Amino acid sequence: MLYVTYNNINTNAFIGIKKKILAQCRAFQRAFGIVYYTIYSGQMMYLLQNGRIVEKDFADTKKACNEVLLQWIVKLNIKRVYIRYNLSDIWFVEFLKNLKIKNVKCILEFPSYPYESEGWRKHAIEDDYYRVQLHQYVDCCTTYSNCSTVLDIPCITLVNGVDIDEQQEKKYRKKDGSIILLAVASMAKWHGYERVIHGI
Repeated sequence: MLYVTYNNINTNAFIGIKKKILAQCRAFQRAFGIVYYTIYSGQMMYLLQNGRIVEKDFADTKKACNEVLLQWIVKLNIKRVYIRYNLSDIWFVEFLKNLKIKNVKCILEFPSYPYESEGWRKHAIEDDYYRVQLHQYVDCCTTYSNCSTVLDIPCITLVNGVDIDEQQEKKYRKKDGSIILLAVASMAKWHGYERVIHGI
């Protein structure tokens, strides 16, 4: 299996995302065996397994990134691909078409949905044009929102959490019946702290 991300998750800006991706890879490994994942950094695409670089190749454009991914998929006989969504363009749609032709099962994760109002969403017109084609090539998608479909793609709802095998329980105080909430993410509007406060 291959987990595709188009970001450099080794930077401080992506530390929370990196933890989530590596935890997902461990879960996939228990279910499917060998799991590879990708990182894009400095015009290089890296293929890793358990933190070790397996392959790397120069890729200075989105088209080149996807061509490198396809080469690795063929070389390693990958049958399942899980992609962390990073907006649509012509090259992403072509990549998905090629996966379909090669009978590779494809799951697309929408880390946030709907995402139209989020600040990271640039090139909105291009994404709007190409994303309506995704359902033709993607087997299903996942998101943390309560959706049965996203962009006409059947959807599995995920629950955000932590890998408890990686976290040791710490006891700081005696149980007294009170509830303590701890925010461990940065303060960004999509984290929804106001919904927690409003819910209380």
